[in-house]
Amino acid sequence: MPELMEKVEEDAVPDSPFLPADTVRLTADAVDQSKVEAFEIFIRAGVHASQGSRTYMEDAVTVEEDISSFLRREQAEVVGSCSYFGVYDGHGGTESAEFVRDRLLPNIISQESFPEAIGKSMHDAFLQTDAQLRDTEGVKSDNDFSGTTAIAIFLSESTLHIANCGDSRVVMSSRGKAIALSSDHKPTMPEETSRIKAARGFIEDGYLNGQLGTGRALGNWYMDLKDDSPDGTPGPLTARPDTSSRDVCEGDEFLLIACDGLWDVFSNQNAVEYARQQLRVHNDPQTCSEELVKEALRRNSTDNISVVTVCFSKDPPPKREFKDERPASFRRTLSQESLSSLHRALSKESISSLMKPLDLSES
Repeated sequence: MPELMEKVEEDAVPDSPFLPADTVRLTADAVDQSKVEAFEIFIRAGVHASQGSRTYMEDAVTVEEDISSFLRREQAEVVGSCSYFGVYDGHGGTESAEFVRDRLLPNIISQESFPEAIGKSMHDAFLQTDAQLRDTEGVKSDNDFSGTTAIAIFLSESTLHIANCGDSRVVMSSRGKAIALSSDHKPTMPEETSRIKAARGFIEDGYLNGQLGTGRALGNWYMDLKDDSPDGTPGPLTARPDTSSRDVCEGDEFLLIACDGLWDVFSNQNAVEYARQQLRVHNDPQTCSEELVKEALRRNSTDNISVVTVCFSKDPPPKREFKDERPASFRRTLSQESLSSLHRALSKESISSLMKPLDLSES
């Protein structure tokens, strides 16, 4: 299999390429921000989306590298330079994803808590946008059963504010290490399962009440699963996002923001390594997003795929230096991608050999 051996990655690392997509999480060994100085940020972003094998394209995306035109003067003076990125993974139609794409950012900016408390503004804007969806449901379509997940990233000066509702994901590359800045709301994730059951819901075959593959979404008001009024207790299905913030520090290289069509076939670390390899070749976030989508399709992702790559510097990611203490005979020279391809090919060969009928003529 010489085609599997053709690439040797300069900055390969000893992490396993075979981790499932949801195993890399933000842990205690992530960057200690109290010990790292902030640095000057230069934002460059690129986006690419594909319908994939689906009948319809139901994703929507927002990329605003500079939102100063959206802000009032007094707001701009407080927050300084700002960027905003969002990925909305629709289901059951396009209406909800497009509605949230158009309304969520203006709703964030219009909150009374903005810009002093951006995290709260994002949280409240998610609920406001969801309520607006409820009030307009059926206006544009006689059969609007759509809903959408949403992940939004608001960058104010050097601080990232993240709000996530659903199973899209944002991952940071920090010196080549993948750091998840959001948690998926799959119904089968332990924390989400507990929340759903506490709200009198249930999980059936991995689906919320046997109907939805996500535990949180905007829209879907036709389902009798929501109670998201300000004074009410959230129902099994809720639009309330998880929110968090993180300073962008020296060593932080880029963000990958994508719907689950990418993460179904990429682990966090694998996606970072693949993107890093691409950026070291062409240093173009647009091309990087295109290559990630193309590779996800090659790996047989069966969903719509939307990817936003956000770089924090004019320069490509640097070559990674690390000391390998293992004996030379055990050191790896192949890239993560090549090892994954080799693993899949060998697995197929093994399966094929097992499926062949036994030749008993020589027995």
